[in-house]
Amino acid sequence: HVLYLREAVEKFSTERFDVILVDLNLPDSEGISTFRKLHKVATNTPMVVLTGVADEQLAVEAVQLGAQDYLTKGTVDGPRILRALRFAIERHRNLVEATTGKQVVDPVEQTWNMGGVPKTIAGYHVRRTLGEGNTGIVFLVEKENEDGQIIGRALKILRPAIVPEKDPDGLARRFLQEAEIIAGVDHPNIVRVFDFGRAKTADFPYMLMEHIDGRSLRHFVGDKASLTYAEKASIVRQLADALSAVHAQHVYHRDIKPDNILVTRELIPKITDFGIARRPLSELTGPLEILGTPAYMAPESFVSSATDHRADIFSLGTLFYELLVGNRPFEADNIPQLARKITDELPVEPRKI
Repeated sequence: HVLYLREAVEKFSTERFDVILVDLNLPDSEGISTFRKLHKVATNTPMVVLTGVADEQLAVEAVQLGAQDYLTKGTVDGPRILRALRFAIERHRNLVEATTGKQVVDPVEQTWNMGGVPKTIAGYHVRRTLGEGNTGIVFLVEKENEDGQIIGRALKILRPAIVPEKDPDGLARRFLQEAEIIAGVDHPNIVRVFDFGRAKTADFPYMLMEHIDGRSLRHFVGDKASLTYAEKASIVRQLADALSAVHAQHVYHRDIKPDNILVTRELIPKITDFGIARRPLSELTGPLEILGTPAYMAPESFVSSATDHRADIFSLGTLFYELLVGNRPFEADNIPQLARKITDELPVEPRKI
């Protein structure tokens, strides 16, 4: 059934469905309000949300409010949608059984049982979810060492619903390349990777990283009272030094933005998420692919993905501008307008703001 919001609310109030695929940009409603209205009348029905690339944060919020999974338009096909829907139904069924039975099972561990994924990987036990992105989920995991101490790590996996059986578009290869790139750079301002590979009990890629007890740099943007100028400058200096180390390995991050920077309580920034990083002559990125977050992309990035270290420097400058003055140097209502501004205009001088 394909329904508009008003019709859907009426139908879900009287009829039962196995699973609901929710477009967060329906003609008669928009954004997270769409999910809230439908979830209110269909609380016991598993939902998967569908959103555009620019509205990915809305989808993550919907997952936090109760959606089982989400998909991004333009990156999915019929088989992948079906896998996501089956995954949502199975996950919902297990959660219901767990919460209504005599023994309540941790929902995160139930998630790990989907598709035969184990509760432990590389000897670490899954404890809780730390965050979710477009393609990956990061869990807090723990294990006891020889001295009896509990060691905490961050474990990143590909979201089960998006990985094709034969992986024709190289998602698993990209994931493992990201792990290999980070592991090859030893720098205090880059998140460390301790181990990566495929789980022995299931053909499943994973990445074991240091767990950063901190906040995204996004938290500090616009809050002038939280950090001094010197502290903000120190953070960017450390990031510049980290990028220099990355570039020395002939690797380009290509998605430097506040959301991909974690800041510890001691104000030590850590660069994360090398998921679309590029090496020269890499076969995993075609010349016509345009990857990154538009607001932080260098002018040449809108023409081709064959950029170099200078694009990262441009992104870092954009980040520094936003961190200092509280808003981005280039703003627009859509990506084409934004691309024109970044390519043809100069930002307002910070002193005028």
